[in-house]
Amino acid sequence: MPTNRVAGSGRAHVTLCGNRATVDVTVSGVPRRVPQAMHVRVNGRGARPAASSATQLNGRTALSTTDGHPAYGMIGKSLTTRGDTSPASAFAIARFPVGGSFHYQLRTITPALCGVLRGFDGPSLLVDRPVWDHARMDFNLAPPTGIGPLRIGMARHAANTALDSLRDLSAISESDRSGQHVFRPSGLMISIHCMRDMLEAVELGRPLSQTDRVLFQGVDVFALPAREVVQRMGEFTSIEEDPDDAASFIAPDLLLSFWRPFAADDEPEEEQGYHFSSVLLARPGYYDTPAQAAERLQQSVTGP
Repeated sequence: MPTNRVAGSGRAHVTLCGNRATVDVTVSGVPRRVPQAMHVRVNGRGARPAASSATQLNGRTALSTTDGHPAYGMIGKSLTTRGDTSPASAFAIARFPVGGSFHYQLRTITPALCGVLRGFDGPSLLVDRPVWDHARMDFNLAPPTGIGPLRIGMARHAANTALDSLRDLSAISESDRSGQHVFRPSGLMISIHCMRDMLEAVELGRPLSQTDRVLFQGVDVFALPAREVVQRMGEFTSIEEDPDDAASFIAPDLLLSFWRPFAADDEPEEEQGYHFSSVLLARPGYYDTPAQAAERLQQSVTGP
């Protein structure tokens, strides 16, 4: 994948016999000591994603897992070295091959997946994804689109996969909850909120260290004092006190809200009040009152 600066190469061969299959993979030139999360992808176009599909991730242009979904599809089989091989093991980091070069074989695949591999339900593709480059990340708030691979309005299952892709798989937190939130080694919390099987909001909690940063137009929303964040945000958009919580602020035009449990703008030693504790990016209408929601619904029915 040139966009991701990975120079490795390999060959995969799948042999079908009835409802069984043998997957044979030989890989060389990939990063050493890095787990290779390999999956059989199904119900996509069965193609490698184009470079034009890449987005900004960690300060540079790269192809994330979510960027590739339209091209190579969703996970149909996890090619682990032992134990479960279902999509539930997509991020079972301890059970994937590791090494700069390796040979892998799997001899059992479910009948349903065999049908997909034969092309009955669409093309398939085997994808090898090195699990690395997660030690330090910049998370750029991009309203109303989202944050990194988390895109407002995406399907719940895609949001779950995107959330998992933001974990540092070398340091998994016991507090992680699939489909809800993950904690990175920096202490940064990433939480998703879904309704009607769609991603409605993403919330980020302040990290304990500056290994990870959360930025909006160059403004580090957790490293800077809350008062300065409000001043800097005011250069881009209107930002106002939350009517229900004077210590917190909402930028309604950007669908961003900044929360802290109390205000301590003149007391730097009071970390929880001197800095914002979380920022939330939401879909249009997320902050509506019941009356505003009713008005929005009426407008959607009758038109402008």
